[in-house]
Amino acid sequence: MGYQLFENDYKRQGVDLSVQWQASDTTDLTFSANYSQADVSNRMDGVFVNTSRMSNFIDGASQQGLGLGSEFWGRTSFYDNNPVEYGGTEGGAPTDNDQMQWTDPQQQWHVLDPKTRTWTTLLNRESIGSIEASVNNYETENSLYALELNHDFSDRFRMVAGASVNESIQTPKNNVYLTANTSRVVGPWNLHHVPANLLNPAGYDCSSGNCRLNGGYTAPASLGNNVDLDPSLNDLWDNIGTSGFDPDVLENHTLSYIQATITEVSDKQETAFVDFDFDLDSYGITTVEFGAKVTHREKFVNNQSGTPRPSDERVQSISPFTGETLSIDASNINLIQVTNFADGKVDANGFLSGLGYAKDNITDGWLRFDPIAAINAVSQGERAFTLDNTQTRGAEFDNVSAYIKANFEFMDERIQGDVGFRHVRTEVETNGFAGTVFGTTSSNGGRVIDPIQLMRMREVGAGGVQCPSLAETPSPLDYGTNSIFWNPQNGSTDTTLGTNYSLTQFFERNRWARVDGTGFNTNGTPFDYSDDTPIAATNSGLCYDPILEPGVIPSSFFERNLVRYADISTDLTYPFDANGVRQLTESGNIVSNDRSRNSVAAIDNHTYDIILPSLNVSFAAREDLITRFAASKTMARPPIDDLRAGARTNEGDIFGSGIALRPSSTVQLFTAKIDPLESTNLDFSVEWYFNDSGMVSANIFTKDIKNMIEVKDYLSYIGDLRKTAANPDGASYSNGVFSVDGQDIPLLLSAADVNTCMPRRLQGEAALSGTPELIYGNNPDYLCNQYTVTQNVNAAKASVEGIELNYVQNFDFLPGIWSGLGTSMNFTYQEGTFDKSREVIPGAPKESYNATVYWAQDGHQIRLAWSGASDVLEQTAFAGGSRWREGRQTLDLSSSYALTDSISLQFDVANLTNETVRTYFTSRTLVLPDANGNPITFNEGSAINGNAPTNRTLDEYTVGRTFRVGIRAEF
Repeated sequence: MGYQLFENDYKRQGVDLSVQWQASDTTDLTFSANYSQADVSNRMDGVFVNTSRMSNFIDGASQQGLGLGSEFWGRTSFYDNNPVEYGGTEGGAPTDNDQMQWTDPQQQWHVLDPKTRTWTTLLNRESIGSIEASVNNYETENSLYALELNHDFSDRFRMVAGASVNESIQTPKNNVYLTANTSRVVGPWNLHHVPANLLNPAGYDCSSGNCRLNGGYTAPASLGNNVDLDPSLNDLWDNIGTSGFDPDVLENHTLSYIQATITEVSDKQETAFVDFDFDLDSYGITTVEFGAKVTHREKFVNNQSGTPRPSDERVQSISPFTGETLSIDASNINLIQVTNFADGKVDANGFLSGLGYAKDNITDGWLRFDPIAAINAVSQGERAFTLDNTQTRGAEFDNVSAYIKANFEFMDERIQGDVGFRHVRTEVETNGFAGTVFGTTSSNGGRVIDPIQLMRMREVGAGGVQCPSLAETPSPLDYGTNSIFWNPQNGSTDTTLGTNYSLTQFFERNRWARVDGTGFNTNGTPFDYSDDTPIAATNSGLCYDPILEPGVIPSSFFERNLVRYADISTDLTYPFDANGVRQLTESGNIVSNDRSRNSVAAIDNHTYDIILPSLNVSFAAREDLITRFAASKTMARPPIDDLRAGARTNEGDIFGSGIALRPSSTVQLFTAKIDPLESTNLDFSVEWYFNDSGMVSANIFTKDIKNMIEVKDYLSYIGDLRKTAANPDGASYSNGVFSVDGQDIPLLLSAADVNTCMPRRLQGEAALSGTPELIYGNNPDYLCNQYTVTQNVNAAKASVEGIELNYVQNFDFLPGIWSGLGTSMNFTYQEGTFDKSREVIPGAPKESYNATVYWAQDGHQIRLAWSGASDVLEQTAFAGGSRWREGRQTLDLSSSYALTDSISLQFDVANLTNETVRTYFTSRTLVLPDANGNPITFNEGSAINGNAPTNRTLDEYTVGRTFRVGIRAEF
């Protein structure tokens, strides 16, 4: 959960030109042109907290996810007796620690609403918060050139023909997103040492109505001496803060994530048309209209995003532990303090007040940093990153339509109307990419673990090929002062204390002691790569190591041992070149290559023909009463950006423990084969003109809809796509299948199969130690990662029925200035559902309404318009549920004052009352435990026609008021 503040600056300049030439009494030619250029600058500053439900501390019990031994479970005894080595006390007896509360108030911090299965309060000792910032600056150019010819062949036969070219171009400037968090300074291990009555847990609290972030700095009261200071910032044991979320203390934040994006857009449309009118005046037919239109449109979006490659320059940073100035390798962004890029404080004047939030230590603003300065310091440039073409796409449309329509009159013009049809043919060709974004961090460092590979190595057995043994595994702590990694701190002789060993060298030695032919013997100098010697493969990497059996690896040493068997095939920092050679820079660092994302080209096409008939009839029952009937078939093409070729797979978060579905593991399937929405419409209305300037009407309507576009989602296992990372240039994609080196890899699998699936990979000590089902298991349903698949499809048939009421009145019968007053009102009630499921259709609120009061006279006018709608379904398939938009009302003001007959001043205000926009979530397919703990599909139904809860807010924001002042001149 988080807060965000958006600041947008839009500067537009434009020019319009229109020239008309009357060539003769029967011919005129009009040329019009429009050009505009805009500079757009967007900035976002935000704060958010990790809302994962972590277990809080109970004195004497194991703390999940930290990998701490039992000696860390009991605070009051162990810590007070060991004040120096472990922190948490001042040393000596008695201390403040003796009277402190250590067990966390779990029942107060985790409060569940059993009816909606929603955490109304979720606070955690070890949760951390983040500061985020982004800038998105770009330039747009729009041009329109049109030529129109009007010609009368005779008094009865006329023609209008024209052609136009419309082009839009978007050019990027800076688009950067960064986050910084406290995990390197006040992370879980630091917070483990803070007494509960001094701790300020991070999370959110919705118990008072508004969901408020919780966190912030509280002055520590006797948290103990800082001990074992490590200028490399690897000291995660000292309790130097009381909350993992503290946006007002910038020095506690280091960079955690960088993404740069380049979005270039070109969109060009060429149109030519011709329309003919012929006055027939025979057999009740007054005129016949016919014509044709040809449109060609090309749109290309080059959308690239990724993590920029690290700079070769080192970055100066300050250690929050020692105050020393450190020289940091730019690839280690999580060691770089954001104080280097401080940019003042967020101007939070009025921030969230429109949503009913009072000022607190977070909503009063927080310290922010400059994303541009940060990316310039730590990277080779925002554009220096491995391309992710999966968001790049192009589409080409060719549309040809022709129509004929007859207008008729009967019974002395009491019956009027028209009948006709239109034929439309559309050809679509799209291009795009199919690719994968593999799970990664700013520096994988060869730490991603494939549990299927671990299973296969265990299956070799003790009687099979053995992996070469490594000294002092699984833990140097078993060897005490005789360990080759013994490196005591501050004169300590405690052999049970991990900080008295060079565990980073232990990790690095193990990292390179690989058995698959890509390993190196570090020869006692793990960080000096110049003297490394290659290690030959052992049975192609398939050998037996007893440490892979349950119970062998001690707590907090899972990653340090398993890193030897890590899956480096998709590393962000893959250490070999195209020839499999490890290259070093002049300074001795490894030259890395990004294999964390790849893509291959894909194409798709689609053609469709549609005939659209229409009939409109009006009957004047008397002079003041008119009835109307209309029958038609209409169409709406899919948005051009929804028509793409290829697919995008995202492995998602590989750091979480447990075997629950990973929401961030997703597959997006793209297609051009989406038919346009077709609607058969029937309308019947009655209009009563009760005086010369007033009217009321009622309209009953029905729509039978097919091919409505909706997002379909479902769960699926996928094929092992890692081979595409090894040889993207030799890969291809067609109809949901990748081909690499002659091998077909289906994107979607019908079932979990460890021989063909993409594994559920892991990284990090917490994930490895907390998921024994993967590390030691052999269940394919767990070992294969399951993905949420989404794709645009043509939905089943649907129908909409409703009634519309209108009232219009000009008060021109009033005297003087009041005669310019008028009003109009409208109310619509409708029900739109799919025919079979009876579920509501997206975009169709049950109720919508508007009312306008206006005054216009002598070229002056002022208009006040109020409009609103009830709740509406925005997206049927959204993260295992549905996304709804809450009903809202808006009030707009527009006015103009005529200075002369050709010049007027304009003043407009949109969203005069600054109304709130809120979206919320209901579950459809989430699998949750029932009262007995058995997993069931949690389907809450409709928020409109049912009793689904509406309190799970996804987004809530105000966009503010928009003021516009202008001058209009006509000549």
